[in-house]
Amino acid sequence: MSATQGALALVADDDAAIRDFLGTLLRLEGLFLQVAVAADRSLAMDLALEYKPKLILMDYSMPGLAADVFVARVRKELPASAIVLMTSAHFVQDKAGELGLTLYLCKPFDVRALRDMVRACVQNTAVPAA
Repeated sequence: MSATQGALALVADDDAAIRDFLGTLLRLEGLFLQVAVAADRSLAMDLALEYKPKLILMDYSMPGLAADVFVARVRKELPASAIVLMTSAHFVQDKAGELGLTLYLCKPFDVRALRDMVRACVQNTAVPAA
C-alpha cells in the first residue's frame, strides 16, 4: 500500500517510546509519509488545527486538554479526521463510548490490528474490530 499523498497522521501519547514506535510504524508501513507527535493533548490540538491530520492516534490518559474537549473540538473543526483512542485500561471500549468514538485499541496492542485499523481509516472503509 502506498502512503497517503499529502496526508499526515498525528500520534498523541505521553509515553515517548509509544510515540516513536507508532510514528516509525506508520512511516515504515507506507501508510503515512508524515507523522506529527505530541506529548500532551494541548500540543496535539495545536498540531491538529495546523496540519489537519487524516488520522489521530490518541492516548486516553495524558496531560493537557481533557479527552472529551479534544474530541469535541476535532469533530467540530476537523470532521474528516479519524480519531483512534488508545489506552492500557481494560475499559477502553467504555471510555471510547463515553467520548462517542468507535475506533479504539487496548495497549499493549496487536500490531496487526493497528495496521488493519489504520489502513481502513486511510481507505475510508469499515474498520475491523480490534
